[in-house]
Amino acid sequence: MLKDRKIKTICLFLILIVALALAGCTRNVNKPLTTIAWDIPDGEMDPKVWGKYFPHQYSSYQKNMEVIAEDKTNYGSSERKSHIAAYPWKQNIWAGYGFSKDYNEERGHVWSVIDLTSTQRVNAKTPGSCLTCKTPNVPVLYEQLGDDYYATPLAEHLKDPNSMIPISCANCHDNETMELKIVQPPLRDALKKLGQDPDKLTHQEKRTLVCAQCHVEYYFDKENKSRVTFPWTEGFEPANIEEYYADLEFVDWEHAKTGQGMLKTQHPEYETFVDSAHYQAGVSCADCHMPYTKAGNEKYSSHWWTSPLKTAEQSCGTCHKDGSDARRDRVQYIQDKVADQLHKAGKISEELILSIEAAQKIEGIEQLKVDEAKVLSRRAVWYWDFVAAENSMGFHNPEKALHSLADSIDYARQGLALVKEAAAWAGGSFTIQPAKTEDANPTREITEKPNI
Repeated sequence: MLKDRKIKTICLFLILIVALALAGCTRNVNKPLTTIAWDIPDGEMDPKVWGKYFPHQYSSYQKNMEVIAEDKTNYGSSERKSHIAAYPWKQNIWAGYGFSKDYNEERGHVWSVIDLTSTQRVNAKTPGSCLTCKTPNVPVLYEQLGDDYYATPLAEHLKDPNSMIPISCANCHDNETMELKIVQPPLRDALKKLGQDPDKLTHQEKRTLVCAQCHVEYYFDKENKSRVTFPWTEGFEPANIEEYYADLEFVDWEHAKTGQGMLKTQHPEYETFVDSAHYQAGVSCADCHMPYTKAGNEKYSSHWWTSPLKTAEQSCGTCHKDGSDARRDRVQYIQDKVADQLHKAGKISEELILSIEAAQKIEGIEQLKVDEAKVLSRRAVWYWDFVAAENSMGFHNPEKALHSLADSIDYARQGLALVKEAAAWAGGSFTIQPAKTEDANPTREITEKPNI
């Protein structure tokens, strides 16, 4: 009898050890336990108020104000550097569009409102749609105004002091439970169109989808008060989204050099991440960009939304045991390959655009071939920009990034062949003049700081 009791005790002990071991192998699926009590009023958006109850999270959030020249690779920075000054040929790609005048390195979430209000792309006619991913005040404004929120001028929304609060706690958390919550109307709409209930997602799903409230491709539905809309109903591949826009006959702007209706990709981090190796393994955005850390005996998720390479042990070391140097070398290798193809794709798109502009001046040119080349320029720029506008230099999904750039180069080459053929048949020739560094617009200095 005593022997049987000992055996049972040993078995229960072994089961407990196995259970604990399995729990330790689960990557951040369960929320950290906390005994913190808080009392945050409904509608409270000021991160300083939330920070009184969650000082460690707030302290890490404030680190987003730091300006760091390089994020451990050659492709990340929190400096307000001009992409146009660095790559003046982008002016030709975006000729006639605001991005040709002003396009700077993103500085992070706490700078969202300041950078929005200081960009030269904003003017008196800018719709409220542009505020959607910049402040926690958007759900409140939308509840008050409905779809009129989007059509209301941005300048009107900015008169509300709460609209000057940058992205912070209330963008992602319920004030009563601290549960992650999808609050942005465009993502809620998009999920419903895909048959998903935004209020019945798992915690791990929300650790990615709260980021997808903003880190996505989107467009302003001009037929519906400039409503912010995610083009996901055909799928998440660049080709799926291109097909979606083609069916709508949608254009972002008419190119100043070719006259072709063009598409401007936004920042498709989520669409790129979908179907990646990490995504398929169940890893969320927060697992890497908001790793769990400890302060004393308290475990919390870092709110320093930054490159995982700056928190490599916590972000990567949970799964990858090959050492931080090896991981950094691997990231650098992938990004170098993507960056090389990205530059090639961008330059050949510029060549196609300038060739179309020049060829259209040749008397007797076969316009049908030139028109086909113009459509190919739209496609070449779309597939190039899908990677250029995405903020990981391809690392979120190297296969998708490189495939998109290969498509871009292919479409540009097809277009160039058509233009040269049309020019030869017309008995004419043309020369092009790529953009030079001195043509680029410098970045204007901004001294204002976010009030967080």
